[in-house]
Amino acid sequence: MIWEQAQPEDAQSVYALVQETIKTVYPKYYPAEVVDFFLRLHNMEAVSQDIADGFAGVVRADGRIIATGSFTGNHVTRVYVLPEHQKKGCGTFIMQKIEELVGREHGRTYYCKSFQWSWRTNKLCSTNC
Repeated sequence: MIWEQAQPEDAQSVYALVQETIKTVYPKYYPAEVVDFFLRLHNMEAVSQDIADGFAGVVRADGRIIATGSFTGNHVTRVYVLPEHQKKGCGTFIMQKIEELVGREHGRTYYCKSFQWSWRTNKLCSTNC
């Protein structure tokens, strides 16, 4: 696998990958409103901004982007692998690359677990990272 910094021309493919992965995988674990929340959170503008800021990377196979990861400062903010490429080490590979990049700059990496579904209130709740 090869990690490459995402380029502006990759934005549409990265956005499509993230949206496809959320739509395919998240409904197995989350209610529809949570799926919709994450679809809105990872919108084209957010993806494009991460790429423009130099905080996003991609993994390609056969010329196609199959996975992506991004970070802001020392927080991992997005790791998505197309469903047909999951369980092959791609997500682990992306995390290792992001940890290397963040570690050089910040010395530590934080994993942002900023949202939780509350089954008691039936709502998505924000928590501290």
